Amino acid sequence: MSAMNDGRRKTIVGAALLAIVYFGIEAIYIVQLPLVMDEFLSAYVLRLFATHLPYRDFQPPKTALGAYLELPAFLSTTNAWNAMRLVKFELAALTALAIFVAALILARHVRPAAVLTASAMCVVMSTLLERSAELRFDQIAAIFGLFSLLALIERRPALSGVLAACAFLSTQKGVYFVLAAQVALIIVAVRSREAQARRAWLRFSLASAAVLAAYIAIFSLLAPLNNIVSSIFFDKNVIKIATASAYQIRERYWMQTMLRNPLFYLLGFASIITLTRRWWKGTLGDLEILAPYAAALLALCLSHRQPWPYFFVNLIPTLFVIIAVLLGHLFQEVRLRRLSLAAVALFGIVLPLLRLNVTLRRSADLQHATFVAAESLLGDNEHYVDGVSMIYHRDQAARDTVWIDAMQIADIRDASPAKTLELVRRIDAGHPKLVIINYRTLALPDLVRTYVRSQFAPLWGNIFYYAPIVAPPAFTVHFDGDYLADHPATIDGVALNAGQRFSLLRGTHAMKASAPVRLRLLPPANAVLDPRFSAGGDLFPNVYDY
Repeated sequence: MSAMNDGRRKTIVGAALLAIVYFGIEAIYIVQLPLVMDEFLSAYVLRLFATHLPYRDFQPPKTALGAYLELPAFLSTTNAWNAMRLVKFELAALTALAIFVAALILARHVRPAAVLTASAMCVVMSTLLERSAELRFDQIAAIFGLFSLLALIERRPALSGVLAACAFLSTQKGVYFVLAAQVALIIVAVRSREAQARRAWLRFSLASAAVLAAYIAIFSLLAPLNNIVSSIFFDKNVIKIATASAYQIRERYWMQTMLRNPLFYLLGFASIITLTRRWWKGTLGDLEILAPYAAALLALCLSHRQPWPYFFVNLIPTLFVIIAVLLGHLFQEVRLRRLSLAAVALFGIVLPLLRLNVTLRRSADLQHATFVAAESLLGDNEHYVDGVSMIYHRDQAARDTVWIDAMQIADIRDASPAKTLELVRRIDAGHPKLVIINYRTLALPDLVRTYVRSQFAPLWGNIFYYAPIVAPPAFTVHFDGDYLADHPATIDGVALNAGQRFSLLRGTHAMKASAPVRLRLLPPANAVLDPRFSAGGDLFPNVYDY
């Protein structure tokens, strides 16, 4: 008993230390790495959840559970930049806790040394480190999916169904965990022909269906049922994204994650083959569910049309589990154990950690400086344009520019001049005060960019600030403040020299001038314009390919 307790303590300490290592590296990444475009959109969505009711006031882009789980961290500060970071720290903390708890559960079924070895590979796995704390809802779904699988191993199908449903209710991609479990349970039931296996499938199905029904019922008390059902199952944007051909990335990012973590995937794929053979022979015991589950989930992930790097957080936990099982099998023989540990140390830990030489050279400083600058330039109820929702706690001038990805850019560029002019009019009607220059705003058609050049001028870094070109006999400005005219003019009867500072109130003013004049709105005295970044730069440098 003493030896058993001592072994258990070592497992607990080892799992805790590995979780701490993960969290420590992740904390550096959260502060250091530039944010991905989608993270600003996720923050914008969290802002909507904080102030509006989903399905009644807006159609959420994802199912809502993940957003509500992130809201406490998001609302715990009034600093908009730190709110995003706190959500990322929450995700890192949940992942660290999941690594610790999952290791302890799995150690009841697999050699603890094998579990800790697999955990060590997992915590330094580059894709997990770089993507698990991104401000999205995928990691929450992945954690639910992991514990749904562990519940199946523990022969608790009802709990597994609840957790799988929670994964789906965090983001629609969580349906992969539901489908993988369904496939596995059905295969096991058909093969065994036992009533207990059929009851396991039934319990899983009823539990997951009950959670989904409860979710729909709760929101239907506050919002139209049709809105809820159509958003969950038939959302046009979700379907468009899932079936889009605008991004030909499947081979690209599968190769990226495998080449950066070769041993992790080699062991994962080898484990599926080994598990399938052992399952066929009936030698897996409590772990019999793993073979069909892992194979089904891998097939679903391989079929996914847009596996961006963050997508793989959905697969990595399952690979961790089956790698632990494979290592447990290999560790039975001393020679294989030594070879396995040597391979893991070199190719499963040291090699992925070499990525630190790349990741730690990156910096979020330009993003942060741009965020702070734009925030200081925008007053209450003042709008901007950027196509990313970077200043997520401010509204954009038009809904069209909240999110302009490759598909939207293609639609805008293919539109007729009349349609593009309508877009320009909608943007102008929102009276934007500034435009943030990024690869998306630069990709807009000439007509939109001509409008930007006519209404805004470079101020600092990536920010074009309000500076309309106006002409006699009258003009309208949308913001109170001090202006500079680039040519002599008489405005409201006052003669002004080029470069002379003068004040204007929003509204219409009379003007006499020999030619059109650009009026540059001067930034407020409290504007925070970091001189280190006055030249600007790429706000999203190779966010998926560095």
